[in-house]
Amino acid sequence: QRRVHGANIIFIRIITSVFFFGSGNLVFFILFFSFLFI
Repeated sequence: QRRVHGANIIFIRIITSVFFFGSGNLVFFILFFSFLFI
C-alpha cells in the first residue's frame, strides 16, 4: 500500500506539473511513459 501511495503522489505531482507548465511538459510526459513501457 505504501508503494501504491507513493506512486499516486508522483502521479499527482506530474499532473500538477503538466497543469502549471503547459502542454510542452505533456508531450515530454507521454514520451517518457512510452519509453518506460516499451
